[in-house]
Amino acid sequence: PCMTDGIFLLHGTPSTPVLLKASNDWSPYCNRIEFEVAEFAFKKCHMSVRNLDFLCDLMTATLAKHYNTPPFADHKDLHNVIHRCVKTMHKG
Repeated sequence: PCMTDGIFLLHGTPSTPVLLKASNDWSPYCNRIEFEVAEFAFKKCHMSVRNLDFLCDLMTATLAKHYNTPPFADHKDLHNVIHRCVKTMHKG
């Protein structure tokens, strides 16, 4: 077994237990919608920065009449959340 950073444990050393999250814990995302949008735009579609910004603008315009905001303001906002996710994964 190894630690979360990839360093192998000495023989006989117990591994760190995996902490379980609540079923409604989407951290570092705020909620499931943020996660789904991020996965769709970044992982499934490999969406360009320009297209992602366009999609965010469309969501902003649609949600404004409901006094609501989209999951992400723009590509920078999405990338910041993804980077937080990657950092969390490497911390363990």
